[in-house]
Amino acid sequence: METISEKKSEAQVIPFMFKGLKKISRRQIELEEGVLNYLPFSHENSVKKNLEDFLSTQFNLPCRLTLEKIEEVGLAEFIQTLPPLSLMGVLGVQPLPSKALLWIDSSLAHSFIDRVLGGEGTLPLEIKSLTAIEEGVLQYLLLKTLHQAQQALGPSAPMHFRFENVLKSQKELTALSLKEEPMVQLHFRLEAGGMGGYLVLALPHPLVQGIFMKQSQPDIDKNHEYALKRFDALAHTKTPLWAEIGSVSLTIAEKNQLEKGDVVLFDQSHSQMIDHHLAGNAILRVGEGKSGGFLAQVVSGEAPVLLKILDYYEGE
Repeated sequence: METISEKKSEAQVIPFMFKGLKKISRRQIELEEGVLNYLPFSHENSVKKNLEDFLSTQFNLPCRLTLEKIEEVGLAEFIQTLPPLSLMGVLGVQPLPSKALLWIDSSLAHSFIDRVLGGEGTLPLEIKSLTAIEEGVLQYLLLKTLHQAQQALGPSAPMHFRFENVLKSQKELTALSLKEEPMVQLHFRLEAGGMGGYLVLALPHPLVQGIFMKQSQPDIDKNHEYALKRFDALAHTKTPLWAEIGSVSLTIAEKNQLEKGDVVLFDQSHSQMIDHHLAGNAILRVGEGKSGGFLAQVVSGEAPVLLKILDYYEGE
Protein backbone atom coordinates (compact mmCIF):
# COMPACT_ATOMS: atom_id res chain seq x y z
CA MET A 1 0.00 0.00 0.00
CA GLU A 2 1.45 3.35 -1.06
CA THR A 3 1.65 6.18 1.39
CA ILE A 4 0.73 9.78 0.56
CA SER A 5 4.39 10.85 0.77
CA GLU A 6 5.37 8.18 -1.76
CA LYS A 7 2.72 9.39 -4.21
CA LYS A 8 3.91 12.99 -3.84
CA SER A 9 7.54 11.92 -4.38
CA GLU A 10 6.59 9.99 -7.52
CA ALA A 11 4.63 12.96 -8.91
CA GLN A 12 7.66 15.25 -8.55
CA VAL A 13 9.79 13.15 -10.92
CA ILE A 14 9.77 14.83 -14.36
CA PRO A 15 11.38 12.95 -17.27
CA PHE A 16 14.07 14.89 -19.15
CA MET A 17 13.52 15.18 -22.91
CA PHE A 18 16.76 14.90 -24.89
CA LYS A 19 15.06 15.91 -28.15
CA GLY A 20 15.34 19.45 -29.46
CA LEU A 21 18.41 20.40 -27.43
CA LYS A 22 20.36 23.37 -28.75
CA LYS A 23 23.55 22.25 -30.47
CA ILE A 24 26.89 23.81 -29.54
CA SER A 25 29.04 24.53 -32.57
CA ARG A 26 32.84 24.49 -32.72
CA ARG A 27 32.72 28.24 -33.37
CA GLN A 28 30.81 28.83 -30.12
CA ILE A 29 33.40 26.78 -28.22
CA GLU A 30 36.24 28.80 -29.78
CA LEU A 31 34.38 32.01 -28.92
CA GLU A 32 34.05 31.03 -25.27
CA GLU A 33 37.68 29.89 -25.07
CA GLY A 34 38.83 33.16 -26.66
CA VAL A 35 36.86 35.30 -24.20
CA LEU A 36 38.01 33.33 -21.16
CA ASN A 37 41.61 33.41 -22.39
CA TYR A 38 41.71 37.21 -22.24
CA LEU A 39 39.22 37.64 -19.37
CA PRO A 40 40.31 34.89 -16.96
CA PHE A 41 37.97 34.21 -14.05
CA SER A 42 39.59 31.22 -12.39
CA HIS A 43 43.03 31.94 -10.96
CA GLU A 44 43.67 33.79 -7.71
CA ASN A 45 44.75 37.12 -9.24
CA SER A 46 42.01 37.13 -11.89
CA VAL A 47 39.61 39.91 -12.88
CA LYS A 48 36.93 38.12 -10.83
CA LYS A 49 38.99 38.12 -7.61
CA ASN A 50 40.06 41.74 -8.11
CA LEU A 51 36.47 42.94 -8.62
CA GLU A 52 35.09 40.89 -5.74
CA ASP A 53 37.67 42.36 -3.34
CA PHE A 54 36.99 45.90 -4.59
CA LEU A 55 33.18 45.61 -4.32
CA SER A 56 33.39 43.95 -0.89
CA THR A 57 35.53 46.84 0.38
CA GLN A 58 33.40 49.49 -1.36
CA PHE A 59 30.07 48.33 0.11
CA ASN A 60 31.36 46.59 3.25
CA LEU A 61 29.57 43.42 2.15
CA PRO A 62 30.85 40.01 1.04
CA CYS A 63 30.51 40.11 -2.76
CA ARG A 64 30.67 37.23 -5.22
CA LEU A 65 30.75 37.54 -9.02
CA THR A 66 29.86 34.53 -11.18
CA LEU A 67 30.03 34.26 -14.98
CA GLU A 68 26.94 32.22 -15.87
CA LYS A 69 26.86 32.12 -19.67
CA ILE A 70 28.24 33.54 -22.93
CA GLU A 71 26.03 33.96 -25.99
CA GLU A 72 25.79 35.79 -29.32
CA VAL A 73 22.80 38.12 -29.80
CA GLY A 74 22.02 41.06 -32.10
CA LEU A 75 22.06 44.51 -30.49
CA ALA A 76 18.38 45.21 -31.24
CA GLU A 77 17.31 41.81 -29.90
CA PHE A 78 19.37 42.35 -26.74
CA ILE A 79 17.73 45.72 -26.02
CA GLN A 80 14.22 44.37 -26.66
CA THR A 81 14.67 41.88 -23.81
CA LEU A 82 15.37 44.64 -21.28
CA PRO A 83 12.72 46.05 -18.89
CA PRO A 84 11.21 49.54 -19.57
CA LEU A 85 13.36 51.25 -16.94
CA SER A 86 16.89 50.03 -17.60
CA LEU A 87 20.34 51.25 -16.67
CA MET A 88 22.94 50.85 -19.37
CA GLY A 89 26.55 51.97 -19.16
CA VAL A 90 28.05 52.86 -22.54
CA LEU A 91 31.76 52.01 -22.78
CA GLY A 92 34.26 52.99 -25.42
CA VAL A 93 36.51 50.10 -26.42
CA GLN A 94 39.94 51.05 -27.64
CA PRO A 95 41.26 50.49 -30.27
CA LEU A 96 37.85 50.02 -32.02
CA PRO A 97 35.20 52.72 -32.67
CA SER A 98 32.45 50.29 -31.57
CA LYS A 99 30.81 50.56 -28.15
CA ALA A 100 30.44 47.98 -25.41
CA LEU A 101 27.35 48.01 -23.19
CA LEU A 102 26.95 47.12 -19.52
CA TRP A 103 23.39 46.46 -18.40
CA ILE A 104 22.91 46.71 -14.64
CA ASP A 105 20.07 45.21 -12.62
CA SER A 106 18.10 48.32 -11.55
CA SER A 107 17.19 46.93 -8.11
CA LEU A 108 20.81 46.12 -7.35
CA ALA A 109 21.99 49.50 -8.68
CA HIS A 110 19.52 51.41 -6.48
CA SER A 111 20.59 49.35 -3.47
CA PHE A 112 24.30 50.11 -4.05
CA ILE A 113 23.61 53.80 -4.64
CA ASP A 114 21.57 54.01 -1.43
CA ARG A 115 24.42 52.38 0.50
CA VAL A 116 26.98 54.85 -0.88
CA LEU A 117 24.69 57.76 0.10
CA GLY A 118 24.55 56.52 3.70
CA GLY A 119 21.45 54.32 3.61
CA GLU A 120 21.09 50.66 4.54
CA GLY A 121 21.12 49.56 0.92
CA THR A 122 17.81 47.71 1.02
CA LEU A 123 16.21 46.66 -2.26
CA PRO A 124 13.65 49.24 -3.48
CA LEU A 125 9.95 48.33 -3.56
CA GLU A 126 9.47 50.35 -6.75
CA ILE A 127 11.96 51.13 -9.53
CA LYS A 128 12.10 54.85 -10.33
CA SER A 129 14.27 56.93 -12.63
CA LEU A 130 17.58 58.06 -11.12
CA THR A 131 17.97 61.57 -9.77
CA ALA A 132 20.95 63.69 -10.83
CA ILE A 133 22.79 62.83 -7.59
CA GLU A 134 22.04 59.12 -7.90
CA GLU A 135 23.22 59.10 -11.51
CA GLY A 136 26.46 60.78 -10.42
CA VAL A 137 27.02 58.08 -7.80
CA LEU A 138 26.40 55.35 -10.39
CA GLN A 139 28.89 56.94 -12.80
CA TYR A 140 31.46 57.08 -9.99
CA LEU A 141 30.94 53.39 -9.19
CA LEU A 142 31.24 52.43 -12.86
CA LEU A 143 34.45 54.43 -13.27
CA LYS A 144 36.01 52.82 -10.20
CA THR A 145 34.92 49.33 -11.26
CA LEU A 146 36.32 49.77 -14.78
CA HIS A 147 39.60 51.01 -13.32
CA GLN A 148 39.87 47.92 -11.12
CA ALA A 149 39.10 45.60 -14.04
CA GLN A 150 41.68 47.31 -16.24
CA GLN A 151 44.30 47.07 -13.48
CA ALA A 152 43.64 43.34 -13.23
CA LEU A 153 43.90 42.87 -17.01
CA GLY A 154 47.24 44.71 -17.02
CA PRO A 155 48.76 47.22 -19.44
CA SER A 156 49.34 44.59 -22.11
CA ALA A 157 45.61 43.80 -22.42
CA PRO A 158 44.39 43.82 -26.04
CA MET A 159 41.59 46.26 -25.19
CA HIS A 160 40.91 49.20 -22.89
CA PHE A 161 37.45 50.19 -21.67
CA ARG A 162 36.57 53.86 -21.35
CA PHE A 163 33.38 54.99 -19.59
CA GLU A 164 31.28 57.37 -21.69
CA ASN A 165 27.79 57.78 -20.23
CA VAL A 166 24.72 56.12 -18.68
CA LEU A 167 21.51 55.51 -20.62
CA LYS A 168 18.43 55.21 -18.43
CA SER A 169 15.38 55.77 -20.65
CA GLN A 170 13.68 53.44 -23.13
CA LYS A 171 13.93 56.18 -25.77
CA GLU A 172 17.73 56.31 -25.49
CA LEU A 173 18.00 52.52 -25.66
CA THR A 174 15.71 52.34 -28.70
CA ALA A 175 17.82 54.90 -30.55
CA LEU A 176 20.88 52.81 -29.75
CA SER A 177 19.25 49.66 -31.16
CA LEU A 178 18.86 51.22 -34.59
CA LYS A 179 22.42 50.09 -35.28
CA GLU A 180 22.03 46.40 -36.03
CA GLU A 181 25.30 45.00 -34.73
CA PRO A 182 26.08 41.49 -33.49
CA MET A 183 27.09 41.38 -29.82
CA VAL A 184 28.70 38.81 -27.55
CA GLN A 185 27.00 38.82 -24.16
CA LEU A 186 28.63 37.84 -20.88
CA HIS A 187 25.97 37.22 -18.22
CA PHE A 188 27.14 37.69 -14.62
CA ARG A 189 25.39 37.15 -11.31
CA LEU A 190 26.49 39.47 -8.52
CA GLU A 191 25.73 38.52 -4.92
CA ALA A 192 26.26 41.14 -2.22
CA GLY A 193 25.39 40.16 1.33
CA GLY A 194 21.86 38.76 1.17
CA MET A 195 21.07 40.42 -2.17
CA GLY A 196 21.59 39.22 -5.69
CA GLY A 197 21.20 40.59 -9.20
CA TYR A 198 22.49 40.35 -12.74
CA LEU A 199 24.90 42.23 -14.98
CA VAL A 200 25.26 41.77 -18.73
CA LEU A 201 28.41 42.91 -20.54
CA ALA A 202 27.73 43.12 -24.28
CA LEU A 203 30.87 43.30 -26.40
CA PRO A 204 30.82 44.19 -30.12
CA HIS A 205 31.40 41.05 -32.15
CA PRO A 206 34.23 42.58 -34.26
CA LEU A 207 36.17 43.13 -31.02
CA VAL A 208 35.80 39.51 -29.94
CA GLN A 209 36.54 38.12 -33.38
CA GLY A 210 39.40 40.50 -34.10
CA ILE A 211 41.18 40.41 -30.72
CA PHE A 212 40.03 37.50 -28.54
CA MET A 213 39.99 34.95 -31.34
CA LYS A 214 42.80 36.48 -33.41
CA GLN A 215 45.55 34.17 -32.26
CA SER A 216 45.56 30.69 -30.92
CA GLN A 217 48.06 29.77 -28.23
CA PRO A 218 50.42 27.95 -30.68
CA ASP A 219 50.60 31.13 -32.79
CA ILE A 220 51.46 33.21 -29.71
CA ASP A 221 54.20 30.77 -28.69
CA LYS A 222 55.61 30.77 -32.21
CA ASN A 223 55.78 34.57 -32.33
CA HIS A 224 57.43 34.65 -28.91
CA GLU A 225 60.16 32.18 -30.02
CA TYR A 226 60.77 34.22 -33.16
CA ALA A 227 61.19 37.41 -31.11
CA LEU A 228 63.69 35.74 -28.77
CA LYS A 229 65.83 34.60 -31.72
CA ARG A 230 65.92 38.14 -33.09
CA PHE A 231 67.35 39.51 -29.81
CA ASP A 232 70.78 37.94 -30.47
CA ALA A 233 70.82 39.11 -34.09
CA LEU A 234 69.99 42.72 -33.16
CA ALA A 235 71.85 42.92 -29.83
CA HIS A 236 74.42 45.42 -31.15
CA THR A 237 71.78 47.91 -32.40
CA LYS A 238 71.21 51.04 -30.27
CA THR A 239 67.71 52.49 -29.98
CA PRO A 240 65.91 54.95 -27.67
CA LEU A 241 64.25 53.41 -24.60
CA TRP A 242 61.60 55.29 -22.62
CA ALA A 243 59.07 54.38 -19.95
CA GLU A 244 55.31 54.79 -20.26
CA ILE A 245 53.17 54.77 -17.11
CA GLY A 246 49.89 55.81 -18.74
CA SER A 247 48.23 57.28 -21.80
CA VAL A 248 45.49 59.75 -22.72
CA SER A 249 43.85 60.78 -26.00
CA LEU A 250 43.58 64.53 -26.65
CA THR A 251 42.26 66.53 -29.58
CA ILE A 252 44.51 69.14 -31.20
CA ALA A 253 42.40 71.89 -29.61
CA GLU A 254 42.76 70.34 -26.13
CA LYS A 255 46.51 69.93 -26.62
CA ASN A 256 46.91 73.59 -27.66
CA GLN A 257 45.10 74.73 -24.49
CA LEU A 258 47.54 72.97 -22.15
CA GLU A 259 49.64 75.25 -19.96
CA LYS A 260 52.40 74.71 -17.45
CA GLY A 261 50.92 73.44 -14.19
CA ASP A 262 47.84 71.78 -15.77
CA VAL A 263 46.90 68.34 -14.45
CA VAL A 264 46.04 65.70 -17.08
CA LEU A 265 44.30 62.46 -16.02
CA PHE A 266 45.28 59.33 -17.92
CA ASP A 267 42.62 57.27 -19.73
CA GLN A 268 44.67 54.20 -18.86
CA SER A 269 47.22 54.12 -16.07
CA HIS A 270 49.71 51.33 -15.44
CA SER A 271 51.00 52.69 -12.12
CA GLN A 272 50.10 54.97 -9.22
CA MET A 273 51.69 57.16 -6.57
CA ILE A 274 51.78 55.65 -3.07
CA ASP A 275 53.35 57.71 -0.28
CA HIS A 276 54.98 60.00 -2.87
CA HIS A 277 56.62 57.00 -4.58
CA LEU A 278 55.82 55.37 -7.91
CA ALA A 279 54.33 51.85 -7.73
CA GLY A 280 52.82 49.43 -10.23
CA ASN A 281 53.83 48.63 -13.80
CA ALA A 282 55.33 50.47 -16.75
CA ILE A 283 55.92 49.74 -20.41
CA LEU A 284 59.48 50.22 -21.61
CA ARG A 285 59.01 51.43 -25.17
CA VAL A 286 61.69 50.72 -27.75
CA GLY A 287 62.10 53.28 -30.53
CA GLU A 288 59.51 55.89 -31.41
CA GLY A 289 55.75 55.57 -31.20
CA LYS A 290 54.15 52.40 -29.86
CA SER A 291 56.12 49.81 -31.75
CA GLY A 292 56.62 47.49 -28.76
CA GLY A 293 59.04 47.02 -25.92
CA PHE A 294 58.94 45.37 -22.51
CA LEU A 295 56.40 45.04 -19.73
CA ALA A 296 58.14 46.02 -16.48
CA GLN A 297 57.34 46.24 -12.77
CA VAL A 298 58.42 49.10 -10.52
CA VAL A 299 60.78 47.59 -7.95
CA SER A 300 61.76 50.85 -6.27
CA GLY A 301 59.77 54.06 -6.77
CA GLU A 302 62.45 56.31 -5.31
CA ALA A 303 64.64 58.28 -7.71
CA PRO A 304 66.27 56.80 -9.65
CA VAL A 305 63.36 54.43 -10.33
CA LEU A 306 64.30 50.75 -10.65
CA LEU A 307 62.28 48.53 -13.02
CA LYS A 308 62.19 44.76 -13.40
CA ILE A 309 61.48 43.47 -16.93
CA LEU A 310 58.67 40.90 -16.83
CA ASP A 311 57.86 40.07 -20.43
CA TYR A 312 58.13 41.05 -24.07
CA TYR A 313 55.47 43.55 -25.25
CA GLU A 314 54.44 43.42 -28.92
CA GLY A 315 52.86 46.89 -29.06
CA GLU A 316 49.53 48.15 -30.33
